[in-house]
Amino acid sequence: MKKNQSDKQEPNYKPYLWGLILLIVIFSFVYVTFIQGNNFGHSFIEELRNGSINSKDVIKLEILDIKDINLPFEESEYRKLKRSNIITKRVDIDKFIKILKASSIKGYAYQNHPVTIYRSFIKVAMSDNSFYYLYVTFTLSKHLVINVNANSKNSTNPNGATMYYNNKIKFLILKYDSKNIDNSI
Repeated sequence: MKKNQSDKQEPNYKPYLWGLILLIVIFSFVYVTFIQGNNFGHSFIEELRNGSINSKDVIKLEILDIKDINLPFEESEYRKLKRSNIITKRVDIDKFIKILKASSIKGYAYQNHPVTIYRSFIKVAMSDNSFYYLYVTFTLSKHLVINVNANSKNSTNPNGATMYYNNKIKFLILKYDSKNIDNSI
């Protein structure tokens, strides 16, 4: 007996569909685990230390006010932020760069239940129109700890930044942005 055209079996796409779903899940896992949030390249502090850039390459420091907002992730979000101050005095830029280079310790200083009393971004504008972002926080428990998360060149994601601590940079914040330090504690 001959089979009619209407008796043809439809191809079974189910195994292919499950394979495609599995590939999407694996790719998503790899992307989220190893790629997203990573800023490829050296951090600003590493570039200072290896001599790729120096203080004279920095044309200004912009202190961005992020007191009452969520963290920005894209350059367009950074541009919308209010500037608490713009530092162009060469002596202060040079001092800041010297302290970052000499006194930043990779990692962070642990504190038990600290209170964040200050947070901001410092945009480091370079002479070649590139930029670096430094995310600065002051936390207080038994003593003050200043953490600096340093991004790589033209990176905007604070989650992929390299973490340092450096209590010596407080001079810059106290001089140029002290009004934003929470003194209520």
